[in-house]
Amino acid sequence: MACTICGAEADLILVRRGPNGASDESLCGRCARERGLKTRGGSIEIAFEKLLGNKSTPSSSVSCPVCGMKEETLRKSRRIGCSACVDAFRDELRLLLLSKKRARASRAKDPSVGGHPYGSENEGCPASLPAILRSHVRVERMFPGLPLPGMKAVRHPASSAAGALLARAGYAVSSLEDLDGAGLSSLSQQAMPSSSWIEDRDSIVGVKEGRGIFCLVDSGDHLSFRISRAGSDLVGIEAQMRSEIDAIDVLSEPARDPEFGILCASIEMMGEAKHADVLLHLPALTKSGGLDRILKAVMAEGWSLEGRYDAEADFGAGASSNAALWSLSGAPEREWSTEGLAYVAGRIAEVEESARKDLAIHAMLDLLDAASRAFGLISYAWSLSLGESLTALSDLRLAALSGLVPHLEAQTLGELLAAIASEGGASPRTEGGGQDRAPGRSRARWLRSVFGLDEPFAMPGPFLKIEGGS
Repeated sequence: MACTICGAEADLILVRRGPNGASDESLCGRCARERGLKTRGGSIEIAFEKLLGNKSTPSSSVSCPVCGMKEETLRKSRRIGCSACVDAFRDELRLLLLSKKRARASRAKDPSVGGHPYGSENEGCPASLPAILRSHVRVERMFPGLPLPGMKAVRHPASSAAGALLARAGYAVSSLEDLDGAGLSSLSQQAMPSSSWIEDRDSIVGVKEGRGIFCLVDSGDHLSFRISRAGSDLVGIEAQMRSEIDAIDVLSEPARDPEFGILCASIEMMGEAKHADVLLHLPALTKSGGLDRILKAVMAEGWSLEGRYDAEADFGAGASSNAALWSLSGAPEREWSTEGLAYVAGRIAEVEESARKDLAIHAMLDLLDAASRAFGLISYAWSLSLGESLTALSDLRLAALSGLVPHLEAQTLGELLAAIASEGGASPRTEGGGQDRAPGRSRARWLRSVFGLDEPFAMPGPFLKIEGGS
């Protein structure tokens, strides 16, 4: 048996018991001694002062000599600050990635896990289905030699090595502060940046016009290339992304490690430094109660299916609804491919379509009632939370797909759903680019304009007319 830390022949095995059961760690003599353990005469001796630390002299925290990241920060964030962090925290990184390797090995040996719950992947991915709103591919890069966090108090895209690299590759580069409200809204919908990136004043964005490729750069010069497209052409998107990344890698060799492969800020993505996901709209499965079965089957196969919940929760009883939006991706502990991900997304979309047809037959009045309420909410609400907006659009789209409201286009409603869902935790901006202090009101006003509606309380006569009485 090999040592968990360095791969040499193991001398002892430690068994740890936790809430999820027992797990074992194999250590060679050198790694065991470094951790206060040693074997003698068939028994294990433990140096408690090394395990627990000397209370009289607290041990200093290990930190990266280049970027200054501390070991505790790395454990909590599961991110590295620069390529030098790999050598500084190599043992810790091995332990963090150990559960990922074990889960893959366990899944490969488990006879109950095999094949796909919806048939063979070799059957191919079905054609685009209404349940698939958007496909997204992200590739991370970290380049040695670029400026490190904290080295510049104020940056400008032209003075950033990462910005200069993107400019050489044909990207239009600008700082986040240069974007107005419309520009930031477009960026949020297509690149889906995190709220932490938006709040970082040193963030830089590169856009390749005509190809729809975005590159988000944070203050640590970590590059995140992103493509998002409507529909299910995940394989085509990945091919376009691969061509783009190959061109970037020619201009600047990415940071690599012999043990971990391509390095990136996210520890879970090390190796290929790639992530892909598909946004699914599953209202029929949600209403019919068939979603639990899909969740269990998909997760048993090692895929990740996460509901898109409202992080804002600022107004109204519907603020906590997930609006039947789900993000399907490859789980970190599973070896996956974009072909397999596209296939599973297509199978789920087919099950959703079948459930929708059943609802249109057996629950037509319920679907019409939900759509009427949704239209009334959009028409007359002064403020709409993220969850309320998504739920209303979800109910209207389900009715449109079922042929119950032919004057509404399901495709347009799907685009609106994907656009609002991409807001995530990022608050809307004003036209001038500043922070919107009343995002609920701005969202309600925007939705009314999309539907061609008047301001609230511009109601038809019967709602206000009072007849008779004394």
